[in-house]
Amino acid sequence: MLIVIKDHSEIIPMEYRHFTMSFMMPMFFLLAGYLYRPYEDNAEYVKKSFVRLYLPYLLGVLIWCVYLLAQQWIDYKSAVLMLIGSAGVPHYLCTYLPDWPCVGAFWFFAAMFWCRVIFNLIYTKCGRARYYVLTAAAIIGYVLLRYVIHLPLGISEGLSVLNFFLVGHLFKLMVQSGKSKVVSGEGKNEIENYNYPLTDWKSVVTEFLFIGGLICWVLAVKYSEIVISAAYYKHFFIDFVGACVITYVFYLICNYIARHLPLLSRLLAWLGGGSLFVLWIHRTEGQFGIVNSLMQLLQWQQCEIWFAQHGITGIYPYAHLLVEYGFVAICLFIVSRIAPLRKFFGIARG
Repeated sequence: MLIVIKDHSEIIPMEYRHFTMSFMMPMFFLLAGYLYRPYEDNAEYVKKSFVRLYLPYLLGVLIWCVYLLAQQWIDYKSAVLMLIGSAGVPHYLCTYLPDWPCVGAFWFFAAMFWCRVIFNLIYTKCGRARYYVLTAAAIIGYVLLRYVIHLPLGISEGLSVLNFFLVGHLFKLMVQSGKSKVVSGEGKNEIENYNYPLTDWKSVVTEFLFIGGLICWVLAVKYSEIVISAAYYKHFFIDFVGACVITYVFYLICNYIARHLPLLSRLLAWLGGGSLFVLWIHRTEGQFGIVNSLMQLLQWQQCEIWFAQHGITGIYPYAHLLVEYGFVAICLFIVSRIAPLRKFFGIARG
């Protein structure tokens, strides 16, 4: 989520933002799939997911629509279309219903809701065929949004990101399988051979695949582009593989931090536990320019003049980013202390 805020800041020029876009949004759905746990009662799961994801979406978009209506920047028809469209971009490349009023980052909440609900429904109802059905649903979802039709309420977006959610879940099963082998003693030889990967063909293949994935990511950053909310991948294979592999790199970094930097790990875990609220407040703040107002209140223009006189220029974007980080952290801390809001956004107490 910190990367999302940085990507929306003025630090990164528009022409370089595809660097973070190459993995930023896919990472959310990959991690959601990794953290997914089956829920047998689908009705209860829908209810909990609705409260956790769709209600914040409705609240955020309603606030924005009321503001736009008060400013007379949109009419009531546009407000309704914005609310039910859940469009992350103003124009889709599909054939039918391609144009919707854009809700910006709020599309993520609606898409995650449908992705989780559809994934859990298939997972719990399809038995041994679940992964075949999930794979088919992921392919259909991508083709549907990219080429055919944009369905309202975030349904199309939710279907189109099932591919990343599924990969995240399969990776979790792989990790759990490796741990169970170690506990049972079956993985002893694998551990002993870890320092000698050439003696284990599986390790060699894995390393080559990992290197190949990194190459795909570098190529994606250099030559491709992702707009995940519209299911647009300029070069699908390198975009998809690159996003998955770079997310795995972040997974390894987080494991290292958890083992060796406990204080930083606790801070990141707290921020991660409130990531949905951080995204919500960041999007809401951006709509109303709260941080820009804070920068004016801090008389930053005079500070910038003082720095310029001492030969330091171009620091405004960095100061703006730091103020925004501080703003969302303070908001997260306050909300984590208010029980109803804490429960509504599903965050741990700060």
